[in-house]
Amino acid sequence: MKIFKGKYGWSTTAHSNTQSGEKIRNFVDCQFKKGEEPIGEEIEGELIFRGADGVERDCFFSSYLKQGEPVAKLVLIHKKPEKKVQTTLSGDMRTADGHLDPNYSVTITEEELPFY
Repeated sequence: MKIFKGKYGWSTTAHSNTQSGEKIRNFVDCQFKKGEEPIGEEIEGELIFRGADGVERDCFFSSYLKQGEPVAKLVLIHKKPEKKVQTTLSGDMRTADGHLDPNYSVTITEEELPFY
């Protein structure tokens, strides 16, 4: 997402296309805390929504027509759960390609030691 500095302050675009191919373009005003405005004419970054549970979801601004007028909306993208991948073949601290797995760790309790 890009935020641009214009004549009246900072803004970003919220745009989309209708099913008939018409382009809808809207602007969303952006504000920075006084004294913390970016240097330059534009900044670029990721727009991320962080829920109360700490889960982060990518999002973006879009637009739609409401009674003939363009209206901005925030679209949140559902993150798919990460798939767990087996990294070792036999539990011997080696990856599937035979290298030592740096993420593999072994925990031994005092009860498991015969000489403690």
